Amino acid sequence: MERAGRFEGKTIALAARGSMLGAFLGIFSGPGPLLASFVSYATERRIAKDPFRFGKGAIEGVAGPEVANNTATAPPSISAHYASKAQLHLPSGIRYWHTDHVDTMRTRDAGGMPGIAAARAATAGGGNDMEATAVLSAFASRTRPHDISAEAIAATKRHILDCAGVALAAATEPAGRIILDITEEQGGAAQARVFGSGLRTTTVAAAWANGALAHLLDYDDTGFSHPTACILPAALAMAESIGASGSDLVAAVCVGLEVFERLSSSGRQHEPALRRRGFHPTSLYGCSAAAAAAGNIVGLNPTQMAVAIGLAAANAGGLTQHFGTWGKGIHAGNAARAGVTSVLLARKDYLADLECIEGDYGFFSAFHGPGNYDLGKMADGLGTHWSIVDPGLTIKNYPCCGGNLRALDAAQALLRENDIRFDDVARLEVDVHPDLLHVVRFHKPRQGFRGKFSIDYVLAAMLLDGRVDLDSFTDAYCNAPRMRASLDKVQVNAHAGWPNDATARRKSPVTITMNDGRTFTRTVEKVRGSPGNPMTRDELVGKYRGCASRVLQGERLEQSIAMLEALDKTPAVKELMDTLTI
Repeated sequence: MERAGRFEGKTIALAARGSMLGAFLGIFSGPGPLLASFVSYATERRIAKDPFRFGKGAIEGVAGPEVANNTATAPPSISAHYASKAQLHLPSGIRYWHTDHVDTMRTRDAGGMPGIAAARAATAGGGNDMEATAVLSAFASRTRPHDISAEAIAATKRHILDCAGVALAAATEPAGRIILDITEEQGGAAQARVFGSGLRTTTVAAAWANGALAHLLDYDDTGFSHPTACILPAALAMAESIGASGSDLVAAVCVGLEVFERLSSSGRQHEPALRRRGFHPTSLYGCSAAAAAAGNIVGLNPTQMAVAIGLAAANAGGLTQHFGTWGKGIHAGNAARAGVTSVLLARKDYLADLECIEGDYGFFSAFHGPGNYDLGKMADGLGTHWSIVDPGLTIKNYPCCGGNLRALDAAQALLRENDIRFDDVARLEVDVHPDLLHVVRFHKPRQGFRGKFSIDYVLAAMLLDGRVDLDSFTDAYCNAPRMRASLDKVQVNAHAGWPNDATARRKSPVTITMNDGRTFTRTVEKVRGSPGNPMTRDELVGKYRGCASRVLQGERLEQSIAMLEALDKTPAVKELMDTLTI
């Protein structure tokens, strides 16, 4: 469909009924030569081809503002004095403006329809795949803090606190220091700051660095992949650069999380195949979600938001080949950077295709393939049902891949409940679906960082120490004789006969066999930190302290906690960053 285009001539007045174009209604003279023409045959063909969008509407056109009886009003950004315009009224309440001087599109609510209602109305009756970008854009551009439930705001703040903590910890790691060095070397205007450092850099560079730090240690939240590490850095950099409030930041992150989950859930049943082909969902969905959050901060209108979401989608990528290496963290940084860059372009009325999510050559068609996704429910409950609450996200209790969490909780429970000592254990077995081993695929790694994606490695660490923390993944720890001996006690059993469904794929029961022949078995369904088994406030803050104290100490550390927990009451995001940088 032609979303933005030029109409030849200074004036056009025509009407569309069904797939038919109406008659030419008038010729007016302007400051230039007398001009008149019909709409091109190509435009007519496009309208006829898409009767859902065009057939039920009406195209109305007028010349410049000096034409007598001109009652139409051009969008505010159209400054050309004699810009001809044609306005297409759609069933969804979104209007598309075309001008012969400014190739742009503006969206307005028909009858003053509130943004969330407009988004829902756009897919009334069960939704339509062809409207996904418009629905998400209307929602992301118009949602404000007062539109979001108190429960969703509270949950979002918890995840912001968690993400900030793990990013601070990452800033002290060897890979984190490289990220900081690269950011400093690139220089740029001092628009935003980087976690755990004194760096002031451009909005784009800050988003990239903070995103890379947030995901580096694989300690950030999980559930519908790893959204917060992509979304918070983009929204935070943009918020600091324009002087936004903490309330604005929380709302924008919540919006980004919603967009991420709407995208993710539309192809979720086919996600295992996507991963096996090497795509990392975090940085596939994270680009557009980051754009939605950053765009919400700066107040993009729905059309600009559609451009930003589409441009960001063109940057989607991320390879699971990088799992178990520093490369994985860069995925979130790239997503945050893509989101911010796309918003900066869209804010200046940069043009791009407006069907990049659902188009024949768009995001879902390219990554999932025809028949492997369903966008029909994109608007269901949008603006009333908040994904950060349900299904929610898991705040990790261990700094490793989420595929390990159930087994780790099960092993830890067995060790504690039965007072099991390492030297008394003959064997620890974990039963898994083969699909899980495409993710936690490293066996007895020799590099500590790879252990984050090795189920036998993390269970060996738990068996040895009764815990798994940031210090469990150094090369020295990995290759210590006691750790190698522990790895020899761990056995991973893949069950090809298990059903190929979501429940079976995430099962990981653990059995410990003692030297005296006794056995203990435990299966965990809801890991600690998940929505069904959430961390207490003390546990969450304890995790934050453990991470952030690698950079912040004493009063500064406590100030950061207070600021994060009351973020929606903070007048300016700058005040938050004052506590999270050095």
